[in-house]
Amino acid sequence: MAEARPRIPEAIKREVRQWCGFGCVLCGKIIVQYDHMTDRAVVQEDTADNLTLLCAEHHDQKTRGLITEEQVRAWNADPINRRSGVTGAVRFPSGPPVVTVGMLRMTHHGLTTPDSEEVVVLGIDDQWVFKLRMENGFPLVSMALADEDNNVVLLINENELTASTGRWDLVTEGTTITIRDAPGEIFASVTLDPERGVSLSRGRIMRNGVEIEVWPDCIGVVNNGATMWQYGDQPASMGDGTLIFGTPTQPCVVVASPIERNPPDMAALRANLSRAVANIRKSNADG
Repeated sequence: MAEARPRIPEAIKREVRQWCGFGCVLCGKIIVQYDHMTDRAVVQEDTADNLTLLCAEHHDQKTRGLITEEQVRAWNADPINRRSGVTGAVRFPSGPPVVTVGMLRMTHHGLTTPDSEEVVVLGIDDQWVFKLRMENGFPLVSMALADEDNNVVLLINENELTASTGRWDLVTEGTTITIRDAPGEIFASVTLDPERGVSLSRGRIMRNGVEIEVWPDCIGVVNNGATMWQYGDQPASMGDGTLIFGTPTQPCVVVASPIERNPPDMAALRANLSRAVANIRKSNADG
């Protein structure tokens, strides 16, 4: 059995992120993988001058030999985000960014710039789903998406795509990250905007037998049909709170707890919630 590759030290990752402008050196996308320009099997070490950032698409092309090491080194010498004034990544120059989940707005003063400790924004029980950290004013996004059997099948750790199955399709368009499953349904949509902050506007979150649906105007719990709504033009303010569903182990705003776990017909409950949300939207539109 092959030995696991050693983890890249965090100090080296930080140096590489800052050199590359927090994005793929070729296209600027912010969800990336760390690439050893000369293969690690050859150099047998992790050094900042042999590491760069590539998006999943360009990393795959290099792995398949469609992009050469020489080309990557040329791009790494002049990363697009540094050359273009960091257009592929988003920088929050002062103050903590506003974080919005669905229609809930949070201003986490823990996300002070230029650097901060990580802040859990959304979780189920004691397991985080969506968290943030700031580095030099740039948001580092972490997301852990699980399937119906509680297996984490997509993991983004501080903008690094570290685990994924063939089920998922991850697309970065401008400053919006969209994650879909194979048939095309959106499982998460995150937008980073220096004026509006960080927003999780769409999400289907599953963990520990609990399923949460996030829409721009509503958050719903599939298990019991409970919903939270935005009324009026402005999102509801939650201050510094962390949004935890289920049983919390840290200070937070708790929503819809307790929740029946693993109900027998989740598909029917999911359809019921969708119908209820559609009916409430229609009623609100009709005045």
